[in-house]
Parts: sequence; structure tokens; C-alpha cells
Amino acid sequence: MKILIIGDSQGAGPPGNALARSLRGAGNDVRRIAYEGHGAYDWVRLHWAEYTDALRSLNPDKVIMVFGSNDLASERLLSAMQRFRASAPSVFYAGPPQYLNESRQRSSALIRAMAGSVFGSKHLDAWPYTGSDAERRPDGVHFTAAGGAKWGRAIVGQMVDSASEVVSSQWVAPLLTGAAALAAIGAWWWRKR
Repeated sequence: MKILIIGDSQGAGPPGNALARSLRGAGNDVRRIAYEGHGAYDWVRLHWAEYTDALRSLNPDKVIMVFGSNDLASERLLSAMQRFRASAPSVFYAGPPQYLNESRQRSSALIRAMAGSVFGSKHLDAWPYTGSDAERRPDGVHFTAAGGAKWGRAIVGQMVDSASEVVSSQWVAPLLTGAAALAAIGAWWWRKR
């Protein structure tokens, strides 16, 4: 199977490394393109041509997006997620992880709800695998090799055989409509004022 992995520093770092290694170990042809500090919205703005070139040249069976929270939960992020979802037949969204910082945690929760809304069963929920303080680098955002390996293996574990592409419902975020996700963002923003 041919798999394209894209992402930010989480995709470039330990989670992406573990994911690519696991998939290659299972005999898959894997290409990974990730840029630190570049979330889904940045990918649409800055790397869309590179992404579509990779789609054409690799013709992947699956695309896996591995993102943290470089994007703020916003209408433009929702639009970027929808654009990615429509770009290929089988696009999965892995992330965002839990964070130690309360502000990042709130933003991450909103991004998680948006991802569930857009990707449905193809949202690979990172929260059950990313809560341990001991598996973080000192910045509290990025993962150690052990923490990243746990998340990377969890992504593979959540992806069931390519024929059904069903993800275990116990790990899927609650599904929200796009309007409900935007309403949640608005309520969060209003409280922050």
C-alpha cells in the first residue's frame, strides 16, 4: 500500500517517525513531508502545490495528516480541513494531542471537535495516547522518542484494514456538524475576551 504522511513538527518528529517506521515495517511504501510550525492552514497556503504533486507522483492509497495545534481553531482551519478531506479518497487526520498548557488544551479540544466533524471515522484521536507528562520534551508540547512512539503506534492501531477503513468507535471524537464546531469556537473566543 502507498501512504503519504504530511504534518507539522509532530509529523516531522517522534510521532511521525514511529508512524512511518511502523508502516514501512508492515511493507508499505511511505513518503513523509512535514514542516515544523506549519499547521493544516499553512499547508493549504504554502505547500498545496507540493502536496498535490506528491498525490500525483505517489498516488497514495491513504493520506495521513499528523498535526498538533499550530492552527488556531477557526473558520479558516475548518476550511483547510475540508479541502484536505476532499483532496483524496482516503484522508485521515491524526491529532491534536493533549497539552499541559491550559490555553493550548482548550484550543486543542476545539480542533479535535472540528477534526471529528470533518473526518468522522477517519479522525484518529490522539488524546488517549498523549496525556503523560513523562513523555514530553521540556517545552511541554513536543514528545520524547517514547511518547512519540506511543502516539505513532496508536495511529497505526486505529487504522483498520484498508478494505473497511473503519476506526474503532471508542476512539472517535464526538461528531459535530460544521456549524456546531464553529459555534463552539465562537463561544470559546467570546469567553476569552
